[in-house]
Amino acid sequence: MITAEKTIEVRGMRRMKIINYFMGIGGEKTDQGEFIMNGWKVDVGEENTINVGKLNLYSTKVTFQCGQSMIDKKIHDFRLKFLLAGGQSIDYLA
Repeated sequence: MITAEKTIEVRGMRRMKIINYFMGIGGEKTDQGEFIMNGWKVDVGEENTINVGKLNLYSTKVTFQCGQSMIDKKIHDFRLKFLLAGGQSIDYLA
């Protein structure tokens, strides 16, 4: 049951990589960039570019919708997947 919603902004990561993550964990994609999974769903917004000083970074808003007891865990798992260390994401270190 969906009872909570949180939006985070992902900077420095291409939108397609975010989409591939949700498809890889079994998300069923709708036409609007929304992924439906067992008991929760995610909306992957459009990719934008933001300026931070002289840097241009990709920016995508990702909205999680699920039960209150699950939402922080889902966001934590997502962030951990895209954690950067020494310029490489965790999935390259495995």
